[in-house]
Amino acid sequence: NNVETNPYTFTLTGALTISTVYVTKTYTVSFVTNSADTIPEQTINHGELATKPSDPNKDYYDFDDWYVGNSKYDFTTPVTSDVQLNALYTPTEYTITYVLNNGELETGVTNPDTYTVESNDITLNNPSKDGYTFDGWTLGNSETKVLEVTIPTGSNGNRTYTAQYTENGPLSIICKKATTLNSE
Repeated sequence: NNVETNPYTFTLTGALTISTVYVTKTYTVSFVTNSADTIPEQTINHGELATKPSDPNKDYYDFDDWYVGNSKYDFTTPVTSDVQLNALYTPTEYTITYVLNNGELETGVTNPDTYTVESNDITLNNPSKDGYTFDGWTLGNSETKVLEVTIPTGSNGNRTYTAQYTENGPLSIICKKATTLNSE
């Protein structure tokens, strides 16, 4: 029923005009953004539609949709009660690019190509290159070499790691002539 009714009983003692006034029920649609963004509540008449607001923002996450419990809310469904809508997000996925400079990882060993702010700590596997010693990874345009790189949980942003090497010098073998001493 989309109107509020209040039954009245009257005893007539003369001419009486009765007017009926109907008040349409209204409902509140509220939005829980789970972020710093706020979205004002909407007051909706019974049977009308809520208006989908602009997507909220949350650092390091992508907005998925509005949910009631575990179900995605359908903004084409008429409102027939108060509704609290909750924003659901998925972590933004960032890429990790590796420049191995003709080096390679050991057979069967890999490094991840992506991560999110929620990923567990990631420690990179180091490559090798024939005739060279691995000196470390540089991140982006940095010249600082790091031998063991760990991307900690909570990190964000796309990353490019470049493998750095030092060429091994020529192999020098020093032979000394052996002398045997005889005791007589």
